[in-house]
Amino acid sequence: MRSRGVTFAMAALLVACRGNDLPPHATRFSPPEVYRTWWKMVEACSGLRGAFDDVHWYRASVVELQEREGNGTLAYWEERGNRIVLSDNVVDFGRGVRHEMLHALVRQRGHPRELFAERCAGVVQCEEQCAARVALDSTGPRFIQETLTTA
Repeated sequence: MRSRGVTFAMAALLVACRGNDLPPHATRFSPPEVYRTWWKMVEACSGLRGAFDDVHWYRASVVELQEREGNGTLAYWEERGNRIVLSDNVVDFGRGVRHEMLHALVRQRGHPRELFAERCAGVVQCEEQCAARVALDSTGPRFIQETLTTA
């Protein structure tokens, strides 16, 4: 059930990659160390480079993000201030977080097919409109480890 809910929820990311102001109760947080690893994954697939420490991370409730955007928004990147705002149920979802990281590296709100649907397919969340533009890859599926554990 969680998988289906996450898939449905992450589809909203495609229309959520925009914004003007922070939600009223958004709180800034220090990203967990795994985010640095995820950032490197996105740099590797995209071929882009950026300073991880230049991104400002915020967390907000799902309700607040959805009220703000009116479209089921669960996360977005905002150019002003280079901010990534994540809902409470996205902060631990690797492909969703990496989707917003790719926006921060690309420095734009849209979803350039080459990056989101091709080069970083499987690394970042890309469903609905994004996935509809993806041609089937004849080389077969790629699998990315979604969670990282350390000893």
